[in-house]
Amino acid sequence: MCIRDSIEEYYSVGVNAKIMTITYGRDEYTREFAVFKEHGYSTKLALGIDVGAMYNFIGDWYFGLMLKDINRPNVGLAQKSEDRLKTLINPGVVYGPPDLNVAVDIAFQGEDVSVLSGVEKWFKENTIAVRGGLTLGTRNEAGLSFGGGYYHDERFGVNYGFGIPLSGLKSIYGTHKLSLSFKF
Repeated sequence: MCIRDSIEEYYSVGVNAKIMTITYGRDEYTREFAVFKEHGYSTKLALGIDVGAMYNFIGDWYFGLMLKDINRPNVGLAQKSEDRLKTLINPGVVYGPPDLNVAVDIAFQGEDVSVLSGVEKWFKENTIAVRGGLTLGTRNEAGLSFGGGYYHDERFGVNYGFGIPLSGLKSIYGTHKLSLSFKF
């Protein structure tokens, strides 16, 4: 669930709550870890909370800042284990003329740093969006993402995203994200 509001003409703020599921597959990488041997390859659910703000500083240019998982959700597989996500700090810049958004962000999470870039194109009077992105970061992080969205009457939206790593884990089925948006 996402709640967003414009404070003034040039400022926007938002809050997002999300339910995350994490499922691990069996491969050479995961077979070596004791947690999988002890607890299996189960699915974990967790609730994450994000906050963000955006400022339109000139024309079609915007600056944004997001703090992701500020509640540090526990994603540990073992029932009594603690494996809390680190809060992600994510400043970025967007060039957003009508029907198009091009974004570049830098994400800081603990000691890790990532550069994220993406493009979003809108169709049918801004009711249908198609998106794509590329991520490169420390520890050989590399990934592609694709997705889209549908918005009805500017008040209700459905979004889907799929991300797949280009390095690291081999037998991963990707990350799927589904969101519903309501504008008040």
